[in-house]
Amino acid sequence: MISRNTFEKIRITLAIFGGCVFLFFMGYSLINLVLRFVDRSDDRVANSPTDVLEVELDTTDEIEPTDDLDVEPLGFTTGDYFEDFSTVKTIEEVGQAESSGDHEWWLNSGAYFYQTGEVGRTLQGDLPESSKWFRQYQSTSSDPSEGGLHPQNIFRLLHRSERLNLEQQVLFRVDLNHFSA
Repeated sequence: MISRNTFEKIRITLAIFGGCVFLFFMGYSLINLVLRFVDRSDDRVANSPTDVLEVELDTTDEIEPTDDLDVEPLGFTTGDYFEDFSTVKTIEEVGQAESSGDHEWWLNSGAYFYQTGEVGRTLQGDLPESSKWFRQYQSTSSDPSEGGLHPQNIFRLLHRSERLNLEQQVLFRVDLNHFSA
C-alpha cells in the first residue's frame, strides 16, 4: 500500500512533469511558428514584392546645431515625417552627407538604394564584378560583403534632418540571407 506522503510526492512529480511537457510543446510551437515566418521558399520570394522599408518618424522638439556634427543637416524639423518611397530614384553611396545626390537621404554604406515608386530596397543578389563598388568593397570590406559581391550586408541609410526625441518604425523583409565571415 502507498502511503499518503508518497502518493502526494508522486502527484507533485507528475504535475511538474506535465508542466514541463506543456512548456516544451508551447516553446516548440512558438519556435516552429517563427521558423515558418523566417524560412521562405525561393518560389514565394520570386513571386513577392521587393524589400519594403517604410519609415515613420515622430518628433516634436527642435535641437540646437552643434559644430561637431559630421552630417550636414537637411534642416530643423518638427512633427511627423512619413516616407512612402513614392518617387522612383536611385541613391548611390557617398562618403559624406553633403555629397549625397539626394536632398533627404544619405547612403553611407551598401552601394545603392532604390526607390521603386512603391517600396525602398537594397541591392538584390550579387553586385556585378564590373561595378566600381564591387572593387571598393572587395578591397576595403571583403569579409562582411563576401568579397565585394554583397555590399547590402552592411547597408546604412540615414535621413539628413536633425530630430530630438525620435521615434521610428521600420518595416522590412529579408528575401535571402547571404552569410559572411
